[in-house]
Amino acid sequence: MPEIETKIEINAPPDVIFKILDDFNNAQVWNIVITHTEELEPNKKYFFKTNIGDMTVTRTETKKNQKVAMLQEGSPLQEMAYILEPKGDITEVAIWGIFELEEQRSIMKMAGELLLKSLKVYVNFLVAGGKPEEYTKSFGEIKKA
Repeated sequence: MPEIETKIEINAPPDVIFKILDDFNNAQVWNIVITHTEELEPNKKYFFKTNIGDMTVTRTETKKNQKVAMLQEGSPLQEMAYILEPKGDITEVAIWGIFELEEQRSIMKMAGELLLKSLKVYVNFLVAGGKPEEYTKSFGEIKKA
């Protein structure tokens, strides 16, 4: 199966970013594609309604401030992980994934980049003093990040 990995630098410590990634119940707040979440098994299995279809996500690995990995049913990305690496005052965040068809590579890479940009915009909002309940996802802002 083909794999992708793409990275972005975010001006925040790993614990701030990990707290967001680890909170699957509120992924719809920042994730550009998720519109609704429902916990099916506590801290393990979730249903996500997205603008590309519905999916079931099962957490497979969690390493505090380092990694969150999952299996995804109903998504072109069958497995994915966010991997955090501190680099001084910033954190490099990688998104890694396995997908089915090699001809999907360019679109999977683009999707990964958009997910990382949506995370970056949300983290920047919070670090600047914003409140989660006041955040509004903006595709235009995310695209420019």
